[in-house]
Amino acid sequence: MKPERPRLAVVMILVLAAALAAPRARAAEAAGFFRDETAAAAMKDAAAEKKIVLLDFTTAYCGPCKRMDLTTWRDPAVAAFLVDRAVAVKVDGDKETKLVARYHVNLYPTMIFVRPDGKEIDRLLNFQSSAQFLAAFKDTLSGGTALKRARAEVAAAEASGDSNGTLKSRLNLADVLAAQGLSAQALAQYLWLFDVGMKKTPAYQGVRASYLPVDIRALGRTYPPALAALQERLDAAERRLRGPAFTDDDARDFTILNWALEETAKGPRLYDSFKAGDPRRAVLGRQLFDEFLKARRYTDAAEASPAPRVDEELAACAKTGWGPKAEKDAEMRRIGREFCIERAAEGIEALAGARDDAAARALLKHARAVDDEPWAREILRRHLERAGRKDLWSGG
Repeated sequence: MKPERPRLAVVMILVLAAALAAPRARAAEAAGFFRDETAAAAMKDAAAEKKIVLLDFTTAYCGPCKRMDLTTWRDPAVAAFLVDRAVAVKVDGDKETKLVARYHVNLYPTMIFVRPDGKEIDRLLNFQSSAQFLAAFKDTLSGGTALKRARAEVAAAEASGDSNGTLKSRLNLADVLAAQGLSAQALAQYLWLFDVGMKKTPAYQGVRASYLPVDIRALGRTYPPALAALQERLDAAERRLRGPAFTDDDARDFTILNWALEETAKGPRLYDSFKAGDPRRAVLGRQLFDEFLKARRYTDAAEASPAPRVDEELAACAKTGWGPKAEKDAEMRRIGREFCIERAAEGIEALAGARDDAAARALLKHARAVDDEPWAREILRRHLERAGRKDLWSGG
């Protein structure tokens, strides 16, 4: 287990303090501060310009990265503060694998501040609002560290009784501990969040079913006890599902953990082992829609997500799916609308493939009433074609 990174040398503190005291830059074009050059070139430029380097590790599929592109990196205040103090470049984590390995990047976005010689100063993890980024960057320039900030945020949230804030700050602390190589401490935080903290908190069910197990799996690449902990919980969920006292939570955990451990075929196999009419089959089936759809098991998929449920979800998504932030941002609005149509199209594919034509047509009509632009029609057509039901499409 790697010890906590020591404080910067006094000379580096003085250099960074000087950078913090630098005069405010002229207003910069939002996001224009990222230079179109390699990390190596950025380090050379930083040495010549007496600055530090910001390496923004992203991927094409990283949602929080795109959100920062639309918000934080567009903020003139962020640009103005950065341009006189850092040479900023984006790093594609899927392409720059040597840099990913060198800096032990396991999640995105990861923003790493380094000296011109490449030595890491500090790093920020996950989405950062403009205010969060500026506060953390200023703290870094003053000699602060991500680990100290993370521990302080947990203490503040717990002291104030903010339960959601506690969950958010403990997840961030776990990520920071993992990035620092403090694997046992990171795993303890992750498992508390999975077993206790997020389990009964509605606002964090999506995180518990996606980002959290992915973080634990990523930790397991270098710390095998993390994978063992996931496997232990998967085995326990399966035992409960096979017994008489099973619940929807057991089916949900079984599906989440199979996905996290990349053993998704186990879910349909267990489902098939239950006889028709067995209540466990229905409980588990509700969690397996994506697997059934992928395998073109359309009758099972339609049972897992029946037409009324899909119709209700589409109505709710159309009403609130793109959220208040999208009211001022066309790109966020487009992303939200695309999500709603994609989910509806999956339900339509299942119904069409199961030959429930009346329900498929009704839902298709509803989806086109929500959005009938060319991109939306293309999504709907694609799913009908996948089900071999182009005959249900009409009207452009």
